[in-house]
Amino acid sequence: MSSALTAREREILRWLLNPPGRTVTRRQIPVDGTERAVDVHVAALRSKLGPAGGLIETIRGIGYRFRGAACL
Repeated sequence: MSSALTAREREILRWLLNPPGRTVTRRQIPVDGTERAVDVHVAALRSKLGPAGGLIETIRGIGYRFRGAACL
């Protein structure tokens, strides 16, 4: 990771990893504000994860899903 994750980014990552492969809607992700705010946080998370950020898939019109196995 290129820099430390914020508390909100860690929370979003936990939602995506539990369980991996599950689609999480933008409304399910606990972020104050609009659905666009979720997109901004996910973009920052992807950036900080570097190449692993590509494992977060956008499910158009719905939300996000983490592809792959989670190793915490």
